[in-house]
Parts: sequence; structure tokens; C-alpha cells
Amino acid sequence: LRGGDHALGGTLAGLRGEPRIVMVDDHSVEVPPAQNMLVLRNDDRPGMIGLVTSALGDAGINISDIHVGRSPDGSAALMVLATDEAAPGDLVERLREAPGIFSVHALG
Repeated sequence: LRGGDHALGGTLAGLRGEPRIVMVDDHSVEVPPAQNMLVLRNDDRPGMIGLVTSALGDAGINISDIHVGRSPDGSAALMVLATDEAAPGDLVERLREAPGIFSVHALG
């Protein structure tokens, strides 16, 4: 599925045909779609996953699924997280301002 500057790919997996998101833009991922999700593009360097997951944990938000996919040239990564509740706007803004985070999109 393409829209504007973004592309999303999905598939059905396993005998039960469970849906999976398998591509976001040029990044391969594998995560089930969820009511509440965060999609972050960031530097591909140590500490980025910890920065994001710690921020969510400090806010009391449980992560139900996470997948990180590298860009084809290895310069950036895409983090797709499913959470039990929506991330509040102030948390999303703090993540956007964090060093090494290029973009944050909250879905749900």
C-alpha cells in the first residue's frame, strides 16, 4: 500500500492467517498490527532501543510487540512498537526531540 511518501506491506502468517506488518517504507519488519502503535525512524547505533523502551516504561506504558529493521544502506533503523495503551502527546514530543530520533508517528 502506497500513499504519498510512505509505503506499507502486510501478509497473513501461519495456519491461522494472522496479519503481520512486514514492510514500512524501505524497512523490513515483522509485527502484528495493533490498536496502539509507535513508528520511529532513528540512527542505527547502540542505545536507541533502550532510549525508547525506557521512556515508555517510565511512562507506565507496556510494550506488547517490537521490531527493529535497518534501512538497506544500514544508516538508519525503523522501530515499530505495539503498546497496550496510546502514548501521550508529551511523551511523543520528548521522543521526537531526543538525539538520534529522526521521526515519531503515533498510531491509535
